[in-house]
Amino acid sequence: MFKNLILASAVALATTAAVDAAPVDVDIVFVIDQSGSMSNEFSTLGANISTFVSGLAGDANVSSVQAGLVTYEQARLGPTGNCGAGNSCLNVSQALTSNVATLGNALAAEASQTFGGTEDALSAVDSVLPGGSLFTSVGWRSNTVKSIVLITDEDADDENSYTNSFGTGYAALGQKLDSVNYLNNIITITNLFSEFEPASRPNDSLNQALFDLNSFTGAGADPAAFLAQFAAAKLQEITTGGVPTGGSTNVVPLPASGWLVMAGLGALFAARRRKTAS
Repeated sequence: MFKNLILASAVALATTAAVDAAPVDVDIVFVIDQSGSMSNEFSTLGANISTFVSGLAGDANVSSVQAGLVTYEQARLGPTGNCGAGNSCLNVSQALTSNVATLGNALAAEASQTFGGTEDALSAVDSVLPGGSLFTSVGWRSNTVKSIVLITDEDADDENSYTNSFGTGYAALGQKLDSVNYLNNIITITNLFSEFEPASRPNDSLNQALFDLNSFTGAGADPAAFLAQFAAAKLQEITTGGVPTGGSTNVVPLPASGWLVMAGLGALFAARRRKTAS
């Protein structure tokens, strides 16, 4: 009986700890392929971004949310590289911000800034990790759960040229993500799931960190519904496996309620603009 009492007490304490777990601050950086076929992805995400962030900011387990945007094309050359005619370098299009309208505007602006060339997805993700060329400029906050969302319709052209201390290719990037405790979701076409899976986090055989790009922007897709479901999946990852880590800046967090207010204002502004246009 005494043993059962101890066990019951331990379960009760564990349950109480889970219920009383402090909410976390969350930073999310979208890393998006800027090739010519991706214009629709930028504009669609920009028009529906409030759905995604509201899904996170509205949860009691999240105390604040910031999101930013990095674009890539010939990412291995870096932000000051000579990319050549018609190509865009790796770029922080929008540093982490708590303003949903600002992020939406940045996404909309990039819809008309797509290029042809090399898509070095692995280097692009690596650039925002600790020690990467964009780690400081993207503005990660300290003591936040950090997540990357890679969006692309192409495989990584740097599969054989990307290297880090763990090795070469997709799996090496995945190991580096593990070492710094960053999450990495990938929204791409299903034919590329097996290729990108080693670089996704959380990483498992069920492909839970990979999402179908055609369900987001394909024919007959419902972007708002997709982003609502994606936000729910992100929330599960953040609250069950997210680890707060250090950052590159000490920006004072905007409470999650601030995101909800600004998301509402952004939606109201969009509705008024549509009404005026009609």
